[in-house]
Amino acid sequence: MHEGYTNFETWAVALAFDNYRELYDLSRATAKRAKSDAKKAEQVLSGIWTRKEAARYLLADTLKEYFETRAEDFDLPAPFADLLSGALSSVNWGEIAQELLEGKE
Repeated sequence: MHEGYTNFETWAVALAFDNYRELYDLSRATAKRAKSDAKKAEQVLSGIWTRKEAARYLLADTLKEYFETRAEDFDLPAPFADLLSGALSSVNWGEIAQELLEGKE
């Protein structure tokens, strides 16, 4: 555990969502959209996921994709790209999504 998070990588990404205005705004807007999308899909997901589970999955997947896409935008030498990819693969995106959905600051 690191500062209450699963690991350092998860803590670092969660910290970025709180400390960088662009990421803060993006994460809160994306959480709001995930809640709305999960509510719309509730009948389809009935028996598979609860609305909260669907929102968490949608948000976690969106945030992960956002970070992975941005990481690919950098033209990093192979060792650095591999390290960044490895760090991002260690992030517990579901944990971050849950905290955003619960409105924890």
